[in-house]
Amino acid sequence: MENSNLKIEYKKFNSFLKDHIRTMNRGWLFMRINEEYPVGRTISFDIKVEGLDRELTAEGVVVFSGLNDQGNQGVGFSFSFDESSRSYLNETLPLNIKESYGEFWGSRICSFLETGK
Repeated sequence: MENSNLKIEYKKFNSFLKDHIRTMNRGWLFMRINEEYPVGRTISFDIKVEGLDRELTAEGVVVFSGLNDQGNQGVGFSFSFDESSRSYLNETLPLNIKESYGEFWGSRICSFLETGK
């Protein structure tokens, strides 16, 4: 089966952080796109995030294509960062969060990363 590559660009660190905590950190991702991908297709992701000094890479497998429960057309993926990106995020994301939100709020936000809440 053909492997596809998608590029994602987050122009705001906050947008990436929200997606990371809500979905990526839990091993899934839903993208609102009109293209159809068959279930089972493997997709590679190149992810650029404002505020991070390197591009992230990940892989996903299509597990759903169509309308989600909120009526949005898109594709659902089982999702995981490659080992290099995961290590980078584990090391730098807490520092970036605390720098952006301060020690008190940054620590509270980081608690969601540790537990995958």
